[in-house]
Amino acid sequence: QNLEYTNYITAQNHAMQEMTMQTIMTIANTIDAKDEYTRGHSRRVAEYASAISLELGFSEKEAEDVRFIGLLHDIGKIGIPDSVLNKPGRLTDEEYEIMKSHTTVGSDILKDIAMIKDLDTGAKYHHERPDGKGYPEGLRGGEIPFIARIISVADAYDAMSSNRIYRRHLEPERVLSELKKGNGTQWDKECCDAMIRLIEQDRLPKVNIEDSEELNETAKLLARVIDKAEDKAIENSDNLDSLTGSYGREQGKTVIQEAIYKTGKGCFYVFDIDHFRHINEAYGFVTGDMYLKALTDLIRSTVKRPIISRFGADVFIVYDPDTLSLDNAEEICHKFFNNMTLQKKINENINELSVSIGITEIMTEKDQIMVLYENATKALYVAKQLGGNNYFFHTNEYVFEENRFNEAVDLNKLVDMIENIDHLSGGVMTVFPEFEKMYEYMSNLAERNKQQIHIILFTIYTQGNVKASVEERDKVMDLLQSAVMTSIRNVDITTKYSSTQQAVLMLNVDEEQLKAVTNRIMTEFYRTYDDQIFTVKYDTADLSRSRK
Repeated sequence: QNLEYTNYITAQNHAMQEMTMQTIMTIANTIDAKDEYTRGHSRRVAEYASAISLELGFSEKEAEDVRFIGLLHDIGKIGIPDSVLNKPGRLTDEEYEIMKSHTTVGSDILKDIAMIKDLDTGAKYHHERPDGKGYPEGLRGGEIPFIARIISVADAYDAMSSNRIYRRHLEPERVLSELKKGNGTQWDKECCDAMIRLIEQDRLPKVNIEDSEELNETAKLLARVIDKAEDKAIENSDNLDSLTGSYGREQGKTVIQEAIYKTGKGCFYVFDIDHFRHINEAYGFVTGDMYLKALTDLIRSTVKRPIISRFGADVFIVYDPDTLSLDNAEEICHKFFNNMTLQKKINENINELSVSIGITEIMTEKDQIMVLYENATKALYVAKQLGGNNYFFHTNEYVFEENRFNEAVDLNKLVDMIENIDHLSGGVMTVFPEFEKMYEYMSNLAERNKQQIHIILFTIYTQGNVKASVEERDKVMDLLQSAVMTSIRNVDITTKYSSTQQAVLMLNVDEEQLKAVTNRIMTEFYRTYDDQIFTVKYDTADLSRSRK
């Protein structure tokens, strides 16, 4: 019985260690994903550091701990803006100070984790140097913890032997030369000697960074969890948001619903900051907080008696009982944007503030807040299609106007955007960033295989001055998407490009094949749609020329 129990405990410990390793690898993947040029960096550093420790006489258990420490040595980069992390040119002094802070940020994150000894030490001191010219504390020689000396050499080797955004990788002979040149000054002599032996005797581990499907999915899940953490905190908050003074999600729903029961009138707004993630990533969370505070201050200075609830990281719902018609709401929106323009002139810290607003009218005291939210969100979606920094109303029906709702992007404009895709920042190209990702994926595939890419852009229009609702438009778009999906090949890709447009990218087809596919799509669409409200038009272009 004792033997069985011992075996059971041993198996449980092994399972826990496996889970811990996978969790740490997932976190490492998330860190590396912030910089497209360092994919697998943390894992390679971990394996190199483990190999160095074994070369120096560490036990297998100690080397395994070194591997864990190596995997998390760059965890502090989670707090570095992408504009600094991925900058192709030389960093300014201020940007370099921001970059250096990843060591202390990482140490703060890991300092309370006692499961592995020195986990925070590797993160904090792996950029220290024996000659005292490192950071964050300028330690010298023996003052630097030994684990950090190991990580430092492994980190430097991978940095020199991998492509970076600002340069190509160094040749192996050059890497070895640089290690010997900095041995004893830039890197600890004992650790550097061990690395040099491993390289010269071809005993350095060959690290396979291809992830299992399960690990990739776990990494994606972790990234989504991180993205949603702030939303969840807002949702669960029973107190006023300390930054903006607005209600949390659940409390806001209750307060606004009770106010609607009492009055049965007014307007319901959804305010959303355009490209807010870009603001946080490019300028940091302190600047993002300034934008959030500025938005709620503008709402209060524009609306007489607003009830404000923070519904998401950058989404606020507002109930105004005094706005008694959509005409009044339009006046409020004009006043809001005028006030915002003035504030941006006064406060240069918010000069990129752009806000989209969706509005719906409250008809009776029985109106439910989540129905109002859904309707206002549909209108918000249209406001974003109009380029952002705009507003739109949800009504039961309205006219598709050329200058308002149905601002379709023509194919020439889309091709121009693609030709300049390298100069665009995230979220600029389209409200549907999936298109940019889709094009980048297929472009890389076509370039490797020397194949052509053609694009087909389908656009739905209303016939004449026919009235149509958002729901009717969405149903027609669903039919168009279904017609596309049943007509294209497995290697082709499609995505919604705007609220009235579907884009298709086709790999390696000639003009005849392209014509046959478009005919199939149009035939299938009109087979399932026989009303006279909408019609579909399309245009095609060869994107291979754009890539050249």
